Amino acid sequence: MRAFFVTQARSLDVSSVTEHGTAAYLLDRPPSPFKTSECLHAIEQALTLQSYQPGVDFIAIAGPSILTALLVAVAASRGPVNALLWDAPSERYVTRTVSITGRFVEERAS
Repeated sequence: MRAFFVTQARSLDVSSVTEHGTAAYLLDRPPSPFKTSECLHAIEQALTLQSYQPGVDFIAIAGPSILTALLVAVAASRGPVNALLWDAPSERYVTRTVSITGRFVEERAS
């Protein structure tokens, strides 16, 4: 099992992730968050290259919000998402599983 973060940030405490697997980082140099199509493509490629397993691996809800939202959307299009949410009072990640049916539609700027 792995816990995927969209990017590696110095400010994130990942020590409690180890109970859910090894921390893995998808994007070393993410595209501009304003280029959502490029971000989406980069995330899709990274998940495929790292052999992401829906319902087995975890997605950390942490990091840049648009990148994290795209990561969850891509992961959800592949199956159930085991999400890791930071619980500040307990200073650890807690899990939630989300399963969404339907198709993912890419947003386009007007």
